[in-house]
Amino acid sequence: MLMLHLMAIALASATLLLRRSRRGPTREDVFIELFRTLALLYESASRMKPDWHAAWLKRDAMALPPKYEIGSVLVASAARDMRHATILLQRNRWKSVVEPLFAEYDFDAWDAFTSVSSMIASTLLDIGDRHADLLLNDERDWIQSAVEQFDEAVRLRRMSVSSGAPSTRVVAEGAYLPVYVAIQLSDRLIDRLRFEAGGAG
Repeated sequence: MLMLHLMAIALASATLLLRRSRRGPTREDVFIELFRTLALLYESASRMKPDWHAAWLKRDAMALPPKYEIGSVLVASAARDMRHATILLQRNRWKSVVEPLFAEYDFDAWDAFTSVSSMIASTLLDIGDRHADLLLNDERDWIQSAVEQFDEAVRLRRMSVSSGAPSTRVVAEGAYLPVYVAIQLSDRLIDRLRFEAGGAG
């Protein structure tokens, strides 16, 4: 059910872009598509624990640092998504062996997360290819780098499973790396929009 929900969000996003861009997609449309793709990963990670998901649903009320308050709804929304994910990584003991972070978690949500994290590389690659003319060279490089890192995260997760590693470690490592990679890409894209709006600094 979760995967159907996530796919529905992705389809709705694509439909919205088509409606908004009758004369062809704009640069803003491309960034919307990129941010929504990354948000799918953040949301699916958040669903693994009830308190994480509750925080995700309340993220719109999150106060933002002044540097993100530049009058752009897109920047503010993407920044809240990214900061929610950043908080998950910073405030939890992902490497703890004594008290494993995922001694308890939603198994179905984990399966959904692995599906999302496995397809995100191809999704980003498709966006980059379709809108290459609207992206700057360094932005295409950022996307390509993220794609390679997402693919590597999938490879490492599968290796960990095949090696017989404890499930608590498989889940912690398998969730941490894709979210970390997504945060890096989000941060670069947000900073680019801030720079273009004259709000960098």
